[in-house]
Amino acid sequence: MLEYNSLSIETGSRVYMPAEDSMLAARLVSGYLASEKRRGLEAIDMGTGTGILGLAMAMDKHVRRVRLSDINPDAVDLARRNYERNKDKLHASCLFSVADMFPRANEKYDVITFNAPYLNKEEGEKGELWWDGGKEGIEVSLRFLEGAKTHIKSGGSVFLVYSSLGNEGQLLEEINKLGFVILETRSEHYFFEDIRVSRMVREPISRRALSEESV
Repeated sequence: MLEYNSLSIETGSRVYMPAEDSMLAARLVSGYLASEKRRGLEAIDMGTGTGILGLAMAMDKHVRRVRLSDINPDAVDLARRNYERNKDKLHASCLFSVADMFPRANEKYDVITFNAPYLNKEEGEKGELWWDGGKEGIEVSLRFLEGAKTHIKSGGSVFLVYSSLGNEGQLLEEINKLGFVILETRSEHYFFEDIRVSRMVREPISRRALSEESV
């Protein structure tokens, strides 16, 4: 069991244990939501694991509904238990899905988050879902971004966790090709890598708007 921002989070041996990357993402997303002027936001937390990031979003008064989704059924069961444990602290309703990427073809969101598996897998190595980001460490993230571009609402934000150990240059190049604009990135150094979380949007933004975001 761990505690985060008054949430009590049960962990499990078959589900990714929230670590520094989870907390970095939660802080950035929570700070963004706290500054939002809009209400009734709809969000999805991909690869939800224990549900810590999705439940952190559900605590915010600006959020109406959060979908917590994971390819691992054990993770979704655990996230549901953590929802039941903490639902008296939540503002938003929560839905749960077992899916590989986006579970509803026609559903769009104001906020999309993904603490992606971002470690490189060596040739012949057996990977685990919670860390295996593919040969370059970015393959899962790229597949996610392809889906995110059709599931993000106009003016919505996508948050992605990635690592300096992956092919960061290619990832940033593909982000640009897909029409995303990164507005903010938080980075923390741990041992031999930098963990980053970026907030990006997909609609065209004026230079003035970008400069105001960076103030």
